[in-house]
Amino acid sequence: MISVCAGQGRDLLGVLADHPRRGDVAAHLVELDPRNAAAARREARLLGLEQVEVVVGDAAQTEHYEVMAPADLVLMCGVFGNLTDEDIERTVGFCSQLCANGGTLVWTRHRKQPDVFPRSATGWRGAVS
Repeated sequence: MISVCAGQGRDLLGVLADHPRRGDVAAHLVELDPRNAAAARREARLLGLEQVEVVVGDAAQTEHYEVMAPADLVLMCGVFGNLTDEDIERTVGFCSQLCANGGTLVWTRHRKQPDVFPRSATGWRGAVS
């Protein structure tokens, strides 16, 4: 499992903590802000999630994903609100390379203007297999 721009790991750690298959999940969180990464590491340790690795680094650098790609699950939560439409399209295409065959990409985006959801739900869906 890969989390891009993971922040403090809140999209994953709380869910994983009580999940019956938590021991089956290896996770790789990439976060640029060292304070957020440190908070994610602390929370993972407190929850006993030794298989969660947090990397401080620029999410745009592909070498951060070599150890976990292709992954069954890729999280891109809160990332697309900070990118141009062109960068979103390019990122979605890149995410297909992070996902294993049959893998899942989960991304979030606000519905405020400009609302890219209608186009992303139709036009970019084909970019991820």
